[in-house]
Amino acid sequence: MTGEEYRALQELVHDDDIIIKPADKGGAVVIMDKGKYIAEINRQIRDETVYQRLDGDPKFGIMGEINDCLREAFENQIIDEELKKYLTIECPRTPVLYITPKIHKSMIDPPRTTNSVGGGFCV
Repeated sequence: MTGEEYRALQELVHDDDIIIKPADKGGAVVIMDKGKYIAEINRQIRDETVYQRLDGDPKFGIMGEINDCLREAFENQIIDEELKKYLTIECPRTPVLYITPKIHKSMIDPPRTTNSVGGGFCV
């Protein structure tokens, strides 16, 4: 990479008006307008057929249920101590929602997005 290319890359990385994401296929990198990116995320999370608003953070309750299942499986000799320890959750993390552009789709009539954590869309 030349010095000029490196400087241009640094300018892009520090530009708060854009989002740089890997494309969902092909190993390409896509530069998107930050406003359009945020608008697409908001469109997706408003889809009540896919997402619902929660009153609180469910991760600790889910952690407890998983750990209870693991304890029961261990007590019933379905899994061994090593597998139980490996699968036991001690510090649950909240997932991060992001979207990746679908550059392999038509740009003239872009598809709507898939809804999932890490789903995609076409700018």
